[in-house]
Amino acid sequence: MAHYVTANGRVTITDASQVYIENVFVRYYENHGKNLRSAADARAALLKWSNYFPGALVSEVTYARQADFVAHLRNQGLSNGYIRRILAVGQGALNWAHKRGELAAVPPIALALAPEGPPRERVLTLDEARALLAAEKPPHLQVYLILAFSTAARPEAILELRHTQLDFNRLLIRLNPEGRIQNKKRRPTVPMLKPLVPILASLPIGPVVAFNGKACKSIKKSFKAARIAAG
Repeated sequence: MAHYVTANGRVTITDASQVYIENVFVRYYENHGKNLRSAADARAALLKWSNYFPGALVSEVTYARQADFVAHLRNQGLSNGYIRRILAVGQGALNWAHKRGELAAVPPIALALAPEGPPRERVLTLDEARALLAAEKPPHLQVYLILAFSTAARPEAILELRHTQLDFNRLLIRLNPEGRIQNKKRRPTVPMLKPLVPILASLPIGPVVAFNGKACKSIKKSFKAARIAAG
């Protein structure tokens, strides 16, 4: 009952010195975070915050305490990039509460305490790509990989692709489904390459990347297994 009230009760605008940060995190996760594709990562990050700041008010999460928090995470062997993501999730939860009128002000989160890591510049070679496609893998991952190579689309766009977005007459793939508002991570309409046509046409109606008839939410485990199999 206490959890339900915390997550769903009506909250009026409140000073940071009167709000427990854990309450903010619970409300954020239950009303927003758990609906994200990265819900598991968000929950893990919020748990790091909650474990370090039990019973703390929002106003008590000062720069000095954040620095101690970062040092604590580093002692656990976490990288700067992962620590930065943990800080960013906490920042997102506090900003969410502020925008909803539940917090009068938000303490600045010191992302600078965890510098950004170097950009990823690892590029798959043609031989590696051939080995990955030839490696033993489940059918849904093969479809995913072929679409990834053929469209260069983001993982979410491929995993959410439905048969209704395939135009076999004009040989087009509409990565943005009808009714979805475009955001800054724009999903364009791309050509359906000829080698794709018989593969996509042979799939049943419904989600394009499917496992047991249902849309796949993630290919992380099967991709890791295929990567190992490919050497």
